[in-house]
Amino acid sequence: MAATRPAGRTPLVKPPPRDAQQELPLLGGVVMSPWGWRILAVFALVAVGLCLTFFLDGHTAFGALWLFVAVAWAGFAWKLWRMHLEWDSR
Repeated sequence: MAATRPAGRTPLVKPPPRDAQQELPLLGGVVMSPWGWRILAVFALVAVGLCLTFFLDGHTAFGALWLFVAVAWAGFAWKLWRMHLEWDSR
C-alpha cells in the first residue's frame, strides 16, 4: 500500500529552511541547465561550418560575418559553461 497521510497534517517532505536556499544565478535557468551552453556550442560549430563554406566559395564578406557570429556564440557558450560549473559546485 502507498504511504498516506491524514488531511491537515504536515507534508511528508519538509522544504529546506529559508537560509539554506540558493539564490538564482545571474541568467537564471539558462545557467542552471546544462543544455543552454551545449546548444549554443552546437550553434557555434554550425556557424564555423558556414564560415568555412563561404570562405571556400570565395564569399569572404559572408565568411567574415559568420566567423564573427561563431566567435561570439562560442564565447557566450564558454561563459555559460563556466557559470554553470560555478553554480553546480555550490
